[in-house]
Amino acid sequence: MAFSCFSKVMNIASKNTHYFCNTVFNKLCNSQLNNMKSYFSTAMATIQPIDDKTTDYGKILETVKKCSSQDISDNKVFAVVHIGGKQFKIASNDVIMIHKKIEAECGDIIRLEKVLAIGGRNFTLIGQPLLKRDLATVEGVVVEKTKGEKKIAFKKKRRKNYKRWHGHRQDLSVIKIKKISFDIEQV
Repeated sequence: MAFSCFSKVMNIASKNTHYFCNTVFNKLCNSQLNNMKSYFSTAMATIQPIDDKTTDYGKILETVKKCSSQDISDNKVFAVVHIGGKQFKIASNDVIMIHKKIEAECGDIIRLEKVLAIGGRNFTLIGQPLLKRDLATVEGVVVEKTKGEKKIAFKKKRRKNYKRWHGHRQDLSVIKIKKISFDIEQV
């Protein structure tokens, strides 16, 4: 917004008033910066930093246990997993499509090992980079293993009678997430 005002001022102003344009531009930028500072200062006032010396981690774990047990019973838990070179945010009964072939057969139950984070409505557990294997359990069923539609790469050199078609079908695996669970006692 400040840049559009600056261009308008520059169009109006002549060469002799270059200093005037710069001061107007600076005033516009400073007013917008002050508005942003006031916004962020009110937003940051609600966030309280954790002090390692005075923080009672027992109380924090109790509240996380309480929130997590309620979210598990309501089936409102999500997880972020790494599979097939990509990250997916998943919940129970989600269906994800992975662009790689999985060694398991259709109908097999698999466990997704690389869990990056687990959370609910009021809590989130984040790994560094992964959560411990005993802490998080994400299980899914291989629904389908197939190939995607054919992608055609066409090359042509004009006037040289050179045309080449190259087709490719990507391997796909479809997984349905059965359950997401975690043991809060392992934290």
